[in-house]
Amino acid sequence: MKVCVTAVGASLDAQVDLRFGRCAYFMIVDTSNMKFEALPNVGAGAMHGAGVQAAQMVVNKGVQVVITGSVGPNAHQVLSAAGIKIIAGAVGTVREVVDRYKSGQLQEGADLPNVPAHFGVGMGRGTGRRLGMGRRGMRAFSGASYQSTCPQPIVQWQPPEYSYQEPIYDQPAPPTSLKPQDELASLEDYRKKLGDELRSIEARTKELKDLAQKIPKINLNTCNGCGACINACPNRVLGLVNGKARVIHAEACTNCGLCTNSCPNNAIEIQSV
Repeated sequence: MKVCVTAVGASLDAQVDLRFGRCAYFMIVDTSNMKFEALPNVGAGAMHGAGVQAAQMVVNKGVQVVITGSVGPNAHQVLSAAGIKIIAGAVGTVREVVDRYKSGQLQEGADLPNVPAHFGVGMGRGTGRRLGMGRRGMRAFSGASYQSTCPQPIVQWQPPEYSYQEPIYDQPAPPTSLKPQDELASLEDYRKKLGDELRSIEARTKELKDLAQKIPKINLNTCNGCGACINACPNRVLGLVNGKARVIHAEACTNCGLCTNSCPNNAIEIQSV
């Protein structure tokens, strides 16, 4: 049997990493001979969707059991949909938790995630590969032992504050103080400045809209209605309409890319709204 253990290092003697989506390594262990593959978690630093990306990596490795400290709702949904058993609350080294599982000391928990979404995204000032993951992430990366299974307080990410300061232009003088030709020249210059500012605002607005949301675009000519993308999507963005996959809940799309990866006909691509 193949089991996946989240770990802070790439060995059987490494400590279990308590966060599934943002762990340092996935240790894929064959319980029959304890041979293992250390799989780096390339999505650990992602601002959004780290749990879904991590779950898909594990699913692709064909494991039957995941042993970790905590798992969020999005990752839990992807793992459960693939039929993978989830054991949360594990502490110790990779070797120790695998041995305890083989001896029946670790049991599958309730069919619910044990932390909220985006758990582990902190504002810490780490300096290693786990940059920005908070004090808890730095402890995990250093290989320090965990003395408690209680989760650290969740530090919510706060978006940066943006402020818009209205530009100050030289206002044209009152008409009575200028000759008609001078007033006209002043007004033309003022209009040009306003036009330049408006074009700058429109360009930035378009840029932000492009970044704001991207959703799947389905080529109906190549879609065969197999439903693979619908089953892969953790947020129920897609549905089957008249035998073809269609976007039915665009606002729920997180751009995770699972639908594009699952389509056997390459009929889906992610495009800006």
